[in-house]
Amino acid sequence: EILMLEEAEVPAKCGVCLVWVHQSHRRRGAARKLLEAAISTFRDAEGMPASAETCAFSQPTPDGRRLAASFFGTPQFLVYRSTT
Repeated sequence: EILMLEEAEVPAKCGVCLVWVHQSHRRRGAARKLLEAAISTFRDAEGMPASAETCAFSQPTPDGRRLAASFFGTPQFLVYRSTT
């Protein structure tokens, strides 16, 4: 699978580095609940909450891409670049 990246930078309030669920517990909604909890409790420097549209993933694995596409309801979602 190819991950298409756009050159335009888009600000993100929340970055998801890694979501991991043991293989025997996948496809039960645990990763979605983890993402929902992270987004609902995150606050930026001004105290404003994040939304799904303002969250970015690190370079996702194929499973991570499927999770993000399902969670966001679209195969297009923010991916942040590592600065190192």
